[in-house]
Amino acid sequence: MLRFLLLLLPHLVASTNANLFATPPSVSNFGSVKITWPNTIQPVQGDYITYRCGPTTNLQDEIFRCVLNTTTPTPTDNTPGGFTGHPPTYTNNHCTFYSLVNLRCDYVFSYVRNNATVLADVTVPLSDSEFTSPTQGHLAFGDLPSDMFVSWVSGSRRTSSVQYGREPHQYTRSTPTYELATTYTADQVCNYPANTTSQSYWRFPGYFHHVLLQGLETHTRYYYRYGNDVDGWSDERSFVSRADSTVASVKFLGYGDQDWDEPGSVQTAALALRDVVSKGYDDFVLHFGDLSYGEGDVSDWDHWATQVEPYASRSPYMVSYGNHEYDYVHGKWKDQTLLPMRLPNKRTAPRPAPTPQQDQHDQHDQHTEAQPSHDDSGSFSPPGGNYGSDSNGECGIAMVHRFRAPSNGRANSSGSLAWYSFDSGPIHVVQMSSEHDWLKGSEQHTWLDQDLARANANREQVPWVLLTAHRMMYSSQLCEDSDNKTSVIFRQNVEPLLLKHRVDVVMVGHQHSYERTCPVQNGTCVDGRHSAEHGVVHITAGSAGAGVEKCGFAPNVAYSLMKSDQWGYLRGHATRTNFSIQFVSDALGTVWDEIVLSR
Repeated sequence: MLRFLLLLLPHLVASTNANLFATPPSVSNFGSVKITWPNTIQPVQGDYITYRCGPTTNLQDEIFRCVLNTTTPTPTDNTPGGFTGHPPTYTNNHCTFYSLVNLRCDYVFSYVRNNATVLADVTVPLSDSEFTSPTQGHLAFGDLPSDMFVSWVSGSRRTSSVQYGREPHQYTRSTPTYELATTYTADQVCNYPANTTSQSYWRFPGYFHHVLLQGLETHTRYYYRYGNDVDGWSDERSFVSRADSTVASVKFLGYGDQDWDEPGSVQTAALALRDVVSKGYDDFVLHFGDLSYGEGDVSDWDHWATQVEPYASRSPYMVSYGNHEYDYVHGKWKDQTLLPMRLPNKRTAPRPAPTPQQDQHDQHDQHTEAQPSHDDSGSFSPPGGNYGSDSNGECGIAMVHRFRAPSNGRANSSGSLAWYSFDSGPIHVVQMSSEHDWLKGSEQHTWLDQDLARANANREQVPWVLLTAHRMMYSSQLCEDSDNKTSVIFRQNVEPLLLKHRVDVVMVGHQHSYERTCPVQNGTCVDGRHSAEHGVVHITAGSAGAGVEKCGFAPNVAYSLMKSDQWGYLRGHATRTNFSIQFVSDALGTVWDEIVLSR
């Protein structure tokens, strides 16, 4: 009998836990909830409220916690300047948790003492979104100006579609997804710790749906929604289709290094939405690497994608790899970033469901890294560079499944997010990967030479050429010696192509700051107005939200004209004769710097 009672004791103790109180009792997608506790619990130093969603390995396996600091409550504004990020706040007898997104499970909040004992808990479901609802919608250009990808995430693999038309809520056309929705398992992630199942690394990422809209009229507004009648439909969004060469003016946004839970990332997202919706910067958005800072944490991708959805679903969101999405040290045989992009087999018909042999992305790979038949090396790292394991082994797999782009970057138009290009009105945009091999003689270097040559020969139709990458070729940032050494290697290999084909501007991130150079060639400013020599303007804008650089800039660097360690992003406006680029300060919400190039 005693043995029976001892076995039952843990269950009896658990059943006596008090209830926490949630206000509201259910939470909307990306909403907030206030958690309070009964009077029978008096907080002591070290107590905290933790929350989880889905399977956990232990009590410390959590998404976030609110520490009940009984001496100094968490301030409402948690950074100088009044920016507020997403960390929970503790005030008096409650904790407020922000930005609770659809992770395809119910949230559980627990009051924890001594890092070991749960005194109370409460389950908080999503109020307006089932686990299978379509979420995180975003757009991307396809191969033709008349194409547009619509992509989203859902807990359901059910065949879905995009309904769209020229007037609000009047959908005259419908296009289904062109393949069975994809997902990825922990086994398909390259290496530890990103392949660990936990609250802070791999969890079920949902299913990724893609529709290719075709035959759109040039630079025309369309209204659309995505989903199906069973799982539900998204809210209506609208977009302007791609501008062809007859369109004389386009306006766009650009930045790198956003993250989602930093105060700057919140402000950048808010200002970007403002500019897309009310200021006409809706032709496209360029995000040149370091998107969510997921680094293997699937929930970070869900949070970030939900945060940018309001404008990524209204303006084509064109992405490229950064070190925090891609760089890894083991498991190269699992790297999917250079596999053919999943595109329709036929442009006029949906792709049939893939066979098990075709569906390489969805196979549950039974091999292990220890098998000698597989390449267990890491990602590209140039001799003398500082590339490492900044993705925690995620190795680009989240981006492979989430995003689409033009397929002109690899042989036979097989496509890859790693490098591609597109025209939009008077500007040719090249998005290359500083994380894949760009050394002379590499596939990417050869493609870049050929693409820039074609663009330079087409200046009469498309006068401006812009290149983006994640890492910079020029920087005067202090306390970044290894990055600066790598930038010299990058410059030695790629800058000759930029000068040869007279690229106008390079936009990069990586450094969490803003910096703009003069028109520069081999480290020296050149004045193209009075010389046949060509210089390229390099702009660093890795300032969209990730923690700002602290050390400032080296003095007396001749090519560095403007620089600042602050959050912000770029706005571009290209016409046939002028190309204006502005840096918008998050703190001000207005233009802090501007350059205008003219022809």
